[in-house]
Amino acid sequence: KLCTFNLPGPMEAPRPASLGKRVLVFGWGAAAEQVLKELSRFKEGLEAVSCISHTSQAKDCDLRDVCTALDFDCVLLDSNADILKAASGFRPDLIVSASYRKKIPASVLNLCRDCVNFHPSLLPKHRGCWSGFWCIFEGDAETGVTCHRMVEDFDAGLIVQQERLPLEPS
Repeated sequence: KLCTFNLPGPMEAPRPASLGKRVLVFGWGAAAEQVLKELSRFKEGLEAVSCISHTSQAKDCDLRDVCTALDFDCVLLDSNADILKAASGFRPDLIVSASYRKKIPASVLNLCRDCVNFHPSLLPKHRGCWSGFWCIFEGDAETGVTCHRMVEDFDAGLIVQQERLPLEPS
């Protein structure tokens, strides 16, 4: 099941179609930084980009600094209730996840028509966390990145694209 589209409620007016997309990024660390930098290349077609990350930031990549440099908003939240409130207020057209360290609740996924995740393995193998470890532990000949649609079940949505990389034997 893909993310469902919720029509605006009686208090919300629909946004004019002429406005660009509103993209909400859930992420952490360098992977999220790359997604944000890529989105910045398309600012003319975007109305707004906002990032939600964890209160504990990667030591080598604080997404608040990245978003400030790109003129995007960024909030650090850990509570699902706070995340839902922030995401609902943003009203995303698209949710993108990159290296976000916890499952995004269905209540958030259902805020927009489409939600995609960049997962650091070749799904359906190595779902969930620690996929890099499992690739090495199981002696995989290759790994990669999978872009897939997010659904309520973890890393189980329709695969959109995969990029493969060979692993060198040790």
